[in-house]
Amino acid sequence: MTQANLRRGQGTILVVDDEDLLRSMLENMLQRLGYGVKLAANGLEALQRYEEAGGGIDLVLLDMSMPQMSGLECAAGLRRLDPGVRIILITGYSEASLRDGVRESHIRGFLQKPFRLQELSERVAECIKAG
Repeated sequence: MTQANLRRGQGTILVVDDEDLLRSMLENMLQRLGYGVKLAANGLEALQRYEEAGGGIDLVLLDMSMPQMSGLECAAGLRRLDPGVRIILITGYSEASLRDGVRESHIRGFLQKPFRLQELSERVAECIKAG
């Protein structure tokens, strides 16, 4: 898929990852695809940003492994704030190894690290479109 064939979109995405470099990389990639981006360095910050946005976040990209609060714990907290929250889990683990936790957390999508811009564009567009 060429740059011209990437799936672009609109909306605001909250990126939650404890790694500065990955947060910055995802911010740049998503902005290239046309999305607005908010950043959080951990689960507690993510809950605060989501609540402050008051429904203005269309999708959350959530790292699975973070200190203080795991991705699944953060997903549960986001779900308490908004039962309709859309979440894509980002992890180095395989989807099969996380299947039960993902199903219980009502995760909408899954991206296994490392991933390419084309995979990101497709997954994000699918989750936002599915509303």
